[in-house]
Amino acid sequence: MSSTSTSWALDSQTKAAATTSTSTDGLNSIEFGTTESSQISLQAASGTDTAGSHLVITSGQGTGTGAGGNIVFQVADGAGSSGSSVNSLATALTIADNGAIEIGGTADGTDRSITFGHATIKTIMGIDDSSDAFVINTDNAFDNTLANNSFSIDASHNAIIAGDLTVVGNDIKYGAASAATLQVLASSGTDTVGGNLTISAGQGTGAGDGGDIIFQTADDSTSGSSANALATAMTIKGGGIAPQQVDFAANIGMITGGYINWAADVLLQHVSNEGVRLKTTTTDTNTANRAFELWHYTAGTPAAGIGTAIDFAVTTTAGKEIGMSLETITTDVSSGAEDFDFVLKLMEGGTAIAERFRVSSGGAVTFNRTSANNLADDGSIPITATCVNIDANGSARTGIRFGGTGTAGQMIIVNNTGGEALTFHNTEGTAKVRGINADHDTMEANFMGMFISDGSLWNLIAGGVDSQPDVGLTAS
Repeated sequence: MSSTSTSWALDSQTKAAATTSTSTDGLNSIEFGTTESSQISLQAASGTDTAGSHLVITSGQGTGTGAGGNIVFQVADGAGSSGSSVNSLATALTIADNGAIEIGGTADGTDRSITFGHATIKTIMGIDDSSDAFVINTDNAFDNTLANNSFSIDASHNAIIAGDLTVVGNDIKYGAASAATLQVLASSGTDTVGGNLTISAGQGTGAGDGGDIIFQTADDSTSGSSANALATAMTIKGGGIAPQQVDFAANIGMITGGYINWAADVLLQHVSNEGVRLKTTTTDTNTANRAFELWHYTAGTPAAGIGTAIDFAVTTTAGKEIGMSLETITTDVSSGAEDFDFVLKLMEGGTAIAERFRVSSGGAVTFNRTSANNLADDGSIPITATCVNIDANGSARTGIRFGGTGTAGQMIIVNNTGGEALTFHNTEGTAKVRGINADHDTMEANFMGMFISDGSLWNLIAGGVDSQPDVGLTAS
């Protein structure tokens, strides 16, 4: 129901015709008595540097716990059908009694936006109804393709930035099928340090492991339009048995067939069922290239014996065992007088690796020497070492033999370190010495001889004693 009260003028300066105070459906209204554009304004100030007065629009005040009234701005859209009927009023903006501002109503079907005017970057911000998204776009219009807007947040809380970056749940994705860069802004000025780029995994609590940092790539697949599957290329472990360990996906450090390439000069690659391959590329054609360097650095004072080693381990029934070690050992660390020996160590009989071979800094080659083997009659000379000490231990011994025929090409140096003779068995098959007989079967005291196996028997190459170094085996 509508009623009209007495007409009245705002003041003598009003540009509008007389207004009318009305009541429409219980709402008190002030209407301008014209269909032309109208204005509500305060009278301009006069005089020098006089401040203008405020225009205060207030809603009704409630009492006690009663809510205050809202300030509601309504407009009449001209989107209706052709005719002379007055267009319906619709709420455009509401200022609630708690200060909250709402643009538009709650019903779907129309955009709610604010436009910021500018000559070159006029910007629209608000709700794009057709996309159900909050959008900011510097093109002065919403684009139905969210990736084409400057910034969008859709109904699923996914953020899309400048059409290139999408935040979906816990994932950040580059929105174009082209190369992307993650970079800290470059510094400026002279000799300015660049900023660090920190990538952090999630922190656990208490005894819980921290999260890993995982790098994934997509290898090519069969022909088609389906996206290639992502596969982990590198993992930086956050906890567990190997915190801060870097894994390259496959079980020995790098993804099968993958590689690390340093400036195209050095390539470190894992070859399936083969191992790790290190390749260097140089312009050298007639010199050795230092493809790999191991450096043992100490913060203490170096002393003779410091060195660097490479261990070779395999899996046995007992687990991981180090079977061989190559070492370079210093024997003199004095400045300008440094000496280094090369040492080879091997495991035997399940015991820890021990020295078997040494090349001194001067080039002398030394094979491992066994401790003295005291032989009785019919005693056996060990064939597991390259240099074997034997001793009759107080009385001359007979029936001596090798502990086996050895392998073809195997060499043994035998030294009788005792003061008594040791005589081989006179049967070739028993002594395991080729051509053995009573004319030449005895190793005198201090005998030193070299034997080489042909796979069946041992052959004396040279031998003798200090007074007769080439006498060989003497007669028994």
